[in-house]
Amino acid sequence: MDYSISQSFLLCVLKEDGTIPKLSLDENWLIAAGMLDLILHDTIDYVDEKIQVKGELPRKLSYLKTFYTFLKSSDKSAKSVVIEFSTKDLGKYKTKLFKAIAKSLVEVNAVKIDSKANFLSSSESYIPNKVEVQKIIEEIRAELLEDGPVTQENTVLSMLLNTSSHLKDYFSKHERNKLNEKMEEIRNSPVNSPVKEAMESTILLISILAIFLGVI
Repeated sequence: MDYSISQSFLLCVLKEDGTIPKLSLDENWLIAAGMLDLILHDTIDYVDEKIQVKGELPRKLSYLKTFYTFLKSSDKSAKSVVIEFSTKDLGKYKTKLFKAIAKSLVEVNAVKIDSKANFLSSSESYIPNKVEVQKIIEEIRAELLEDGPVTQENTVLSMLLNTSSHLKDYFSKHERNKLNEKMEEIRNSPVNSPVKEAMESTILLISILAIFLGVI
């Protein structure tokens, strides 16, 4: 997968008009996607209910700088960090994260900016490139619905899309059942693997976030 988890997730949840509905929880799940990117790049770790920064921010994830800096300056529990980042300055921090990821996608022609302005205000929306979205979905389909090697990134992305109720936007009920069966098979395998470890990190993070996302 050429995109990071946070880039792929955003591409898949953007509406055709280039926005994320204000009443949805997708901006909050984008925080989870960013955190999983940092975990899989060995930049942060989850230890004793806290997020520990263990490395420098990779250049390829530079659009996560605001979030990374926030994590680096906090010694609170993972639950408190997520709530504080999501609500800080009336949600401006998570909006800044959203825009940084969106603009990283503009740079690779996966998203097109649509700017609108009037006398009182201006706004930008980010129109997803449907071809690029379909590439992401086909990668998931090839790995998790067919026999073959499965990557950490596509497994984690599938779990996030499923938890955020977006998997149904792209896969039939039968396909979603098969995806879940494949992930259970990986999770219950006696052999440890990077994919299995990524799944456990995702399940742990989702369990932390799920309790709070409804009230953030």
